Amino acid sequence: LKHLPSVMVSAVDWWANEAFSVVAAESSELGGTLIFLQHGGEFGISRIKHEEKFGKCIADKMVCFGWAPEEEPSSINLPNPRTVRYESAALDSDPQITPKTLLFCTTAAPKHPHCITNLQNDDEWNEYKQWQHDFLKEITQNIRNKTIYRPPEKDRRHGFKQSILDKFPEVRHIRDWSVPIDLAIRRSRIVAVDNRESVYLQAMALNVPTVLFYEPKFKHCRESAKPYIELLKEVGILWNCPLAAAKHINKIYDNPLEWWAAEKTHEARRIFVNRFCKTDPDWLKEWGQFLLKAYLKLDNEKTHPGSAAKCFNSL
Repeated sequence: LKHLPSVMVSAVDWWANEAFSVVAAESSELGGTLIFLQHGGEFGISRIKHEEKFGKCIADKMVCFGWAPEEEPSSINLPNPRTVRYESAALDSDPQITPKTLLFCTTAAPKHPHCITNLQNDDEWNEYKQWQHDFLKEITQNIRNKTIYRPPEKDRRHGFKQSILDKFPEVRHIRDWSVPIDLAIRRSRIVAVDNRESVYLQAMALNVPTVLFYEPKFKHCRESAKPYIELLKEVGILWNCPLAAAKHINKIYDNPLEWWAAEKTHEARRIFVNRFCKTDPDWLKEWGQFLLKAYLKLDNEKTHPGSAAKCFNSL
């Protein structure tokens, strides 16, 4: 490259894109600013999150979506840009998802990781697959007929999608991965998520009735997140059992908004989203000011604040 970028921003390219990593290293050596973005729904919650620790080690700034520790000046809270509401006209892009849909979102990771990790082993992934079957079996036939299964984009040789299609032929699945998940969420009556990846945060931030369930022995929480997790349990958003989650959906399906808009549920959702998936209709200006500050290096004594002020006023 003839000119290295002054600011480099990414969530996963630091370890998933070798060329990006090399350019970032060279840029950093010459005084460039590296900005690491929160990725997924476990940041700020999981007791062990290797990507989070890695990002704090390499980056000048880490962008969090509401939970940035006050004792870490390099971490900053910004709104999650992925929760921006789409234009209503775009909601017709996937006609198989209707206002009666139960959207069931799952995940996957490599069966045999190539590094030291806290991901489940092969036996535990089989247990996870059984949880999916137990959940779908427990919901009523009427709801299963209206269920859209969103399998992981990469199956990682687990066979999750095929096992669902074999056991529950009435359950349809999303075939077009070009349709943004945000649109599928917005069209659905209820979103069910069996993991702590980013989908449950997006659904809650978009204020769509959300039921979350996962095996707690696989998902340990840090102490600072436990009060927020308990809030979700108290109002029926989070369950530690697929059967209990399914029974809850059977109960609320006919009128999910009655439960979702109830004062306690509404307040628990609001508190949790503000902590872990901050939203702001004026997010673009906030992000623009942050990136401009990083580009101009306003913390540097050599920066001329007069020129920076003119740039800020133009935003």
